[in-house]
Amino acid sequence: MSALADLVARYDQPVELGKTALLQEMEARDGAAEARRLAASEDPAERRVAARLMHLLPEPEHLQALEPLVTDPDPEVAQQARRAFAGQRRTPEWHAAAARLGFSD
Repeated sequence: MSALADLVARYDQPVELGKTALLQEMEARDGAAEARRLAASEDPAERRVAARLMHLLPEPEHLQALEPLVTDPDPEVAQQARRAFAGQRRTPEWHAAAARLGFSD
């Protein structure tokens, strides 16, 4: 897969030291923008990475790409997307998307 997918996999492994360096590397590789691009992939593994990146690197710009992933046909993508959605800032746009999805705060 991609270098970002490898970084996400490393982040999700137990480590003795902090994970800040991994997050910084994801940011340096423009992980947030790549997440939004991967969200439209035909490959469920790439959509899962997208949702995980959106969870790790929350940004208001994620909402449009994240919203359809919450109801993705792949259950693992949908679960990861729900976690990512819950981790986004509670902006007015987030509240509108939550209402459309039938979520409550």
